[in-house]
Amino acid sequence: MENDKYLISKELQQKLNLLATMIFADNNERNITDILNDQLEFNTLFNQLYSESNKNDYYWQYCTLNTYEQHYAQREKEFINQYPDANDKDFAQNELKEIQENYISIKEKVYIDPDHGYPVPEDVEINSYCYKFKFIGLDPENLILNFLTPDIIQKIEYTQKAKIEFLKAKCCSIIQFSEQDSKTNSEEIIDNKDIGPNADGIDKVAIDIEKPEDYKDLKHIRIFTKNNFKLFEHINNEFVRSNYKVKDYSYIYWQMREDGEIHYGVRPVEFLTWLQHNNYLQEEVLQLYSEHRKTPNQRKKEYNNIKSSY
Repeated sequence: MENDKYLISKELQQKLNLLATMIFADNNERNITDILNDQLEFNTLFNQLYSESNKNDYYWQYCTLNTYEQHYAQREKEFINQYPDANDKDFAQNELKEIQENYISIKEKVYIDPDHGYPVPEDVEINSYCYKFKFIGLDPENLILNFLTPDIIQKIEYTQKAKIEFLKAKCCSIIQFSEQDSKTNSEEIIDNKDIGPNADGIDKVAIDIEKPEDYKDLKHIRIFTKNNFKLFEHINNEFVRSNYKVKDYSYIYWQMREDGEIHYGVRPVEFLTWLQHNNYLQEEVLQLYSEHRKTPNQRKKEYNNIKSSY
C-alpha cells in the first residue's frame, strides 16, 4: 500500500503533468498573463516535487541521485524482464541515452535589433531541458522548459551531473569485468555528447567513459547494488565453508540477486568469474549450482541470522 508521503509526490507529479499539458497545448485564445501564471505555477510545482521526492524516494525524471540509486536495481530488473536478451550494460546505455534526451536544442525566432531600421527575425538555436509527460488520452510529449528559474536549472544541472558520474562508474566496471566485451572500445559504449546549458557560468557536462582516478575502487559496482559489497564480505566471512565454497557461493548469489543486492543483470557465470578474479574461489569451476532452493533449512536460517547481524 502506498504511504502518504509517496502519494504526495505522486499527486504533485500528476498536477505537473496536467499543467505541462496546458502549457504544451498553448494557443492564441489564452492571453499572456495566463501563460505566465502557468509557467510560474510550473516552477513552483517542480520545486515542490523535487524536494518531496527526495524525502520519500519517489522516482521521476529529475529525481535526485539518492532516489535514482534506490530505484536503479528494480528498474534494471524490469528492463531485463521486458527485454530478456538485454543485460545491465544495455540498461546503463539506455539510461545514459535517456539523460541525453533530457537536454535538447531547438530553434526559436529572436528579433535582432540592427543598428538602423526595424528589428528583424532570425532563427537562433537555443539549448534547453525538457519535461517528459504523458496525460490520459495523449501520446508522450516533451515540454520545452525554457522558462525555468535559474535555481531550478542549477538543481537539474547538479542532478544530471551526479547521475552521469554514477552511470560512468557503472560503465567502467562493466568494461573491466565483462569478458565478452573486454575488447570493446569505450567509445562504443556511449557516444560522446555534451549535456547541460552552456550559459550563466554553468559548464557543459560531457559524457565519456574514460577511467576516473578511483577506477581501481569501482570493481565491485558491477556486481553489487549500493553498499552491498560490504554485506557480501560480512556474509562471506561468516557463512562460507572451506569445503563447500561452490555450494555456499551459489546460495549467496541466488539469494542476494533475489533480494536486489546483486544486480539482476549479473549472470551466474559472471559472478563466478568475479569470485575467481578476486580470489574468493581458487578452484576451477564451470558453473554455480542452480538448485539453491534445496538448501537445508538450517543453512537458510544461518544465512538469515548472519545477514540480520550486519
